[in-house]
Amino acid sequence: MLPSYYDNVKEHENTLLTKFFGVYKIEWKAGRKIRFVVMGNMSCTELRIHRRYDLKGSCQGRLTNKVDIRKKTTFKDLDLPSVFHMDKLLRESLPE
Repeated sequence: MLPSYYDNVKEHENTLLTKFFGVYKIEWKAGRKIRFVVMGNMSCTELRIHRRYDLKGSCQGRLTNKVDIRKKTTFKDLDLPSVFHMDKLLRESLPE
């Protein structure tokens, strides 16, 4: 699967697929391990980001508790609105 993903991302520079740069593991002498993934931000922009979403493609436990919402809260799948407003140029650049 990884070779096909790599070929696709390389061939289609403007893909909406997330670009993965690496998978890493840090292990301390005490035995604690942390694994993490470094990914590209497909919405890298100089424009102000009004809301952030961590989308997992699931419905279970994917609604932000209203009590926890702050100015910089990252929202979840079920918080995502069904209508998106975007610049005409951006809209026309997206595949249908």
